[in-house]
This record gives sequence, structure tokens and C-alpha cells, in this order.
Amino acid sequence: MDKIDQIILNELPNTTPVNDQKRIIDINKIDVAYRELEDNDNQYEIMKYILSCLSDQQIKETKKLVKVWKQFERKLQKARNN
Repeated sequence: MDKIDQIILNELPNTTPVNDQKRIIDINKIDVAYRELEDNDNQYEIMKYILSCLSDQQIKETKKLVKVWKQFERKLQKARNN
């Protein structure tokens, strides 16, 4: 990782760590299976199910996190192109 990557990473919010190894494995399995779905409607149904388990506050925080990650990706792409 170069200096630019580190500077950008320092701007990202910290996420809550998952300390349970079995839970991490289960999350990764769901993530892989979700990414393998080709039909966007099916992806939406799975995401809707997952997000329905979150509180309103958690949904709000998740939306903010997605926004920050999108900004991070744009900054990183811009920095790599320069």
C-alpha cells in the first residue's frame, strides 16, 4: 500500500469488528453466494431480506457507510490515475 492509499484509508470510518470466527465464515459464504446471483431482482430480494433485520438507525448508518465507501473508491481511482 502506498502513501496515497494510506491517507485515503485513514479517512474511512471504522466498522464494528466481528470477533466470532464462525460468524465471519457465514458472512463470507453469504457474500460469495450473493455475488454469484446474476439476476438483479434476486439480488434485491436477498438484500431486502438482510436489511430488514436492521433497525432504522442501523439502516441510516449503513447508507452513510456506503456513501463514504463510494467516495473512497472515487478518490482512490483519481489518485491512481494521476
